[in-house]
Amino acid sequence: MERANLERKNQRTAKMQLSLIRTVMERARELERQGQPIVHLELGEPNFNTPAPIVEATIQALRDGFTHYGPDEGIDELREVIAERFYNKKGIKVDPYENIIITTGASEAIFDAVVGLTGPGHSVLIPGPAFGNYYNCCLCAGSQPVYVPLRLSDRCRLDFNALEAALEGNTAFIILNNPHNPTGGMFTAAEIKKLAEFVLKNDLIVIADEIYEDIFYGSEPPLSIASLPGMQERTVVVGGFSKTYAMTGWRVGYAVVPTSLYASVQKIHQYAVTCVSTFSQVGIANSIDRCDKEVQEIKGELEKRRQYLLEELNKMEGLSYITPEGAFYLFINIAGFGLSSLEFSRRLLEEKGLATVPGSAFGPSGEGYIRISYATSPQEIEKGVSLLRAFLADLY
Repeated sequence: MERANLERKNQRTAKMQLSLIRTVMERARELERQGQPIVHLELGEPNFNTPAPIVEATIQALRDGFTHYGPDEGIDELREVIAERFYNKKGIKVDPYENIIITTGASEAIFDAVVGLTGPGHSVLIPGPAFGNYYNCCLCAGSQPVYVPLRLSDRCRLDFNALEAALEGNTAFIILNNPHNPTGGMFTAAEIKKLAEFVLKNDLIVIADEIYEDIFYGSEPPLSIASLPGMQERTVVVGGFSKTYAMTGWRVGYAVVPTSLYASVQKIHQYAVTCVSTFSQVGIANSIDRCDKEVQEIKGELEKRRQYLLEELNKMEGLSYITPEGAFYLFINIAGFGLSSLEFSRRLLEEKGLATVPGSAFGPSGEGYIRISYATSPQEIEKGVSLLRAFLADLY
């Protein structure tokens, strides 16, 4: 009887899967402990130092004694800074005290939004391939995640026919990631406007993951769906500092939530985390507006690495890729080699010491691809290119 009760309690988590990205990373570290050198192109972690103004302001916050509990939703100063930046970047006015929650990274913001808002009886559309957290957070919430394939053969475009076909009577949410992980694609303004029409027509709520919003390679920044008419009140925007400012280890993100949905998201945050480290919030609030130069330098360096990789991949037979328009990933089509993405990635790691992520980690439509990150150093990228070239030569 006790075992049966335990099984019932674990039904949701039993369906969830551990992150395959983390699984690859753990195996790579295991090989390193055994003495094998590994080139890490699996993690989306910028190798730059966090800008000095943020570091210095945070050290000062520690010296000033900001080492105690802060408000659950975040300190007022940081929420005010985010509200101002939100307006300057997106043209959206939000109330810093009624709409913003400071979270432990963007990952927690995703978790809070999905678990706080979706649940049994809800179907959630996820254009895929997609960051695995979306799918597994839905399973944790008890909602039904539904992958809707993107048109990968057409530069990672939204497929509105597929979205229409995936609609069910209980479809209530869609999760949008722009710029896009794992492909590096960026949805056009026309696509976002068409998606807003689709959302309004079908009375959906959007969870918009915009963590990569500052990393784009064209002249036009990505359009936030929340900025379009009728969309602010039905969009939760997820953001953070990890990618733009090379702050992955700081674990500070945020959710901008419509007033009508705020309490549901806040409850999950409160009981899961209580509050984000106070000195980190104070440090960011007192310095983030002085880091534009560093951000531009990071973007410029990422563009160089991107261009180098594209030139090198163009020399390799049997590969194709989606040209990244944002973020810092390359989604490479390896289907022509007759290996599953998992087997290709596994052999690449075991035989050559190059860590990548199999496309299947991002859902069924990711099969036949691998993802590499060019957020690491140029030296590591060059080594990775050489190892990939040698591996392909062995396959031929």
